[in-house]
Amino acid sequence: MRAVDRFNLQHSIYRAAGLLRAALLVLTCVVNMARFHGAAHPAYLVVALLLMLAWTGAVWIWNQNPDRRTVWWMGADVVFTLLMVASSRFVLGVDLLGQSYFGVTVYWMVSAPIVLGIWRGPVAGALAGALVGVMNYMQLPSTNPRAWVDLICMVVVPALGGFIADEMSRLQRQRDQSFADAAALTERDRLNRILHDGVLQVLAMVEREGNELGGRGAELARAAHAQETQLRAMLQTDAPLVRGDVDLVALLNRWATTSVSFSSTATSLLVNPHVAEEIDAAVGEALANVERHAGAGAQAWILVEEEGGSVVVSIRDDGVGMSSAVLDEAAKNGRRGVVESIEGRIRALGGVATWRSQPGEGVEWELKVPKVVIGDD
Repeated sequence: MRAVDRFNLQHSIYRAAGLLRAALLVLTCVVNMARFHGAAHPAYLVVALLLMLAWTGAVWIWNQNPDRRTVWWMGADVVFTLLMVASSRFVLGVDLLGQSYFGVTVYWMVSAPIVLGIWRGPVAGALAGALVGVMNYMQLPSTNPRAWVDLICMVVVPALGGFIADEMSRLQRQRDQSFADAAALTERDRLNRILHDGVLQVLAMVEREGNELGGRGAELARAAHAQETQLRAMLQTDAPLVRGDVDLVALLNRWATTSVSFSSTATSLLVNPHVAEEIDAAVGEALANVERHAGAGAQAWILVEEEGGSVVVSIRDDGVGMSSAVLDEAAKNGRRGVVESIEGRIRALGGVATWRSQPGEGVEWELKVPKVVIGDD
């Protein structure tokens, strides 16, 4: 059994509905006691009031736990209300009922439709209210406005209650999302400080000192520079760190530099956050390979397109190119950047990563990924 969070908005709404039901029961008792002696069957009137009292207490206890709010219980609440309303003509009699058109339940009858509206929305509340209102009207049909005005109220009030509950729940979700966003930004700032004081400084030192060593040291310096650039870009991006669609165009546009040109056929392209993260990492690895292996002064181009239900990202450079033999040799030596960081990431998303190259003509990657990836929430 799930524990009740007493600070949860939904719990507060149901508790307010329970208090309203209790208040309406007090009104019902006062009205019925005032006309007790005029009732056709006073004893049955007392029984009806006691049943409503017991039911109000049971509903209060039952609705305290969210797991108990089931279609059977909510349906039983409406059915019990219908039975109480249907007893009005017999218990009160036609003469007494015609004086005020108040049934045995008076306005207590609106409680069950309101709760149903809170549970399943304004339409469900309005339908339940209409059902109870029709039953109440049928006890003594009349053209008297007092007879049918309650029918209108029985439709409007539960619908309004359901609408208010939905709006309050939506506002609570927005508030929680705002808190999550703020927490994520705070965490990113904290990581920025840690990385700036540690990892980024080490990479900068390797880049600075490696060039002075020449040969292998220069290669390490280039690798450190690429990783430092990518890490800084990741830390500075405005892409959401929490749940929500990410604009892939804006995310990949940050790779643009004097040596990398970016273009897109769309002004924005919203995708699942996990999809965006993996595509971004694959693009980063492709650009890192350009910097490592394409040769001095190589230029790169990124193009983002949408084809049907897929996202297509092309990364092209004008460097020295590569061959399958080079990739096989790198894999044998344990350097699996292309296989793991590019092809592996895209394949895991249900997409395809392909490349084309000729010696001296650069390399062109095409990453094609479905916008909606099975298994992502």
